[in-house]
Amino acid sequence: MKHENTPLSCSADMKKEYCAKIVRIGTMHPIQGADRLVQTYLDGNSIVIPKDLYTQGEAVIYCPNETQINRHFLSANNQFDLSHRRLNANHTQVEALLRKGCEEEARRQVGFFNKHGRVKLIHLRGCPSYGCIFKPDQLARWNPNLQHLNLEDYLTTDENGIEHPYRFDTVDGRLFVQAYIPRTTQRKRKNLADKLNRRLLRFDRLIPGQFLHHYETDTLNGNTWRFQPDTVVTISLKMHGTSVCIANLLTKVPTPLSITSQLANRQTVRKIKNLQKQRPPYPWQQKQQQQHIQRLQQQIHQAYRLDYGPIWSSRGVIKNRYINPNVSDGFYPIDIWSQYGQLLQPHIPQGITLYGEICGYLTGLDRMVMKHYDYGCQPGHNFLMPYRITHTAPDGTKTEWTVQQVHQWTFRLLQQHPELQPHIQPIHILYHGTLRDLYPTLDTDRFWHENLLEALRNDTAHFGMELDEPLCSNKVPREGICIRIHNDPTPQCFKLKTTAFFHRETKLIDQGLLDYEMQNQTPQ
Repeated sequence: MKHENTPLSCSADMKKEYCAKIVRIGTMHPIQGADRLVQTYLDGNSIVIPKDLYTQGEAVIYCPNETQINRHFLSANNQFDLSHRRLNANHTQVEALLRKGCEEEARRQVGFFNKHGRVKLIHLRGCPSYGCIFKPDQLARWNPNLQHLNLEDYLTTDENGIEHPYRFDTVDGRLFVQAYIPRTTQRKRKNLADKLNRRLLRFDRLIPGQFLHHYETDTLNGNTWRFQPDTVVTISLKMHGTSVCIANLLTKVPTPLSITSQLANRQTVRKIKNLQKQRPPYPWQQKQQQQHIQRLQQQIHQAYRLDYGPIWSSRGVIKNRYINPNVSDGFYPIDIWSQYGQLLQPHIPQGITLYGEICGYLTGLDRMVMKHYDYGCQPGHNFLMPYRITHTAPDGTKTEWTVQQVHQWTFRLLQQHPELQPHIQPIHILYHGTLRDLYPTLDTDRFWHENLLEALRNDTAHFGMELDEPLCSNKVPREGICIRIHNDPTPQCFKLKTTAFFHRETKLIDQGLLDYEMQNQTPQ
């Protein structure tokens, strides 16, 4: 079916990693010591569900970890836990049970959400459960208009017979799910890369289409269908730092206009305004008028010239005052992004945009960029790891470099400028080749995608998954890996984080501690 004007939709702010999906219940596996619970995999994630409540192949709504569910939906379905029972629709009945001393029965009448409606990683009988699921009738309990909603209508199958989940965050015009941010640091929701790129239009020195923020990195869990055994991939280390973008692109350089040009502009503007006041009665006359206005607009002398200039930014904020004169230092006590912008700008060729990760400590301070992730740096020191480079032509056409080209460029830069070696590190490429060669024993005929994901998740030999990060002096888990399809015509990168890193991230969120990247999941 077509999904335009349907109850389940995507807001302009929706982030792929933190949205709801319609998926099917997979094969159910028994859990040792748990008669009423089973394990299944949804969207590539392990989840624990009641044994008799769902059937294999059933379409359900899945919400991943660290999302926040609409409180009115949770209330209508009595999903808040016992300590927050007064938020549930059945709170009167639950209170009566408690007064009678029937606490166990009362617990069966409520859910497990706290007052914030946060979905978090839990373990049941030692089995990890990433996210939660709901049936369509639970949506109808919240919104009676949805009583005839059929989730099957939203699942689509491509020409290869692969069924794809349907993503959404809005139900009948109301926000259903969003990224969870603790109240201590909660701020107005910010939009994704596409909206950030639209915001670039407010900078009068930028030329539309030249500079773009980094695209949103999706999770591998829900995208294994994009890979086949003979797909050539590049797998690199995912490092825990802060993103930076440094570019040398065409910009508008202000130039003073002569008195003659200023007078000519005023005359031309007056003519345009007079034409715009006229209302020709016939379409052909209206078309002629518009063409005349366009010719006049082309005659206006511009108070700038086009030339290559520096642009650098954090994940979502232009940092150099050449473009954004009113920018502040931001999250950290120092502007670490501008430091690298100024360091690398002389070495960035025209048309090049470099995206990288800054790791270690803040310059001159004993505070780390990301708590405990020192990556072998001494206090006060850091480095930049370039992970993506694009070339932008004067007409805005962009060419994406391969990861190997990014590595080679960085290596040559360090050879030619050894003084940069303390500050720059090449990307860590862990594997390049086909997935069949990486895991030759995987059965390509049965459950290959599921088994591939499981193999990657537990691959300590190639990728150090679930181990401590050996590049760090501190004892911290490796964040994970990034996987890209070699020469993919659509630039995209998929991340796979370790379970150990998820645990650490969950604990930090429990404490209300968010790093810069978490606070800017939808950047400024």
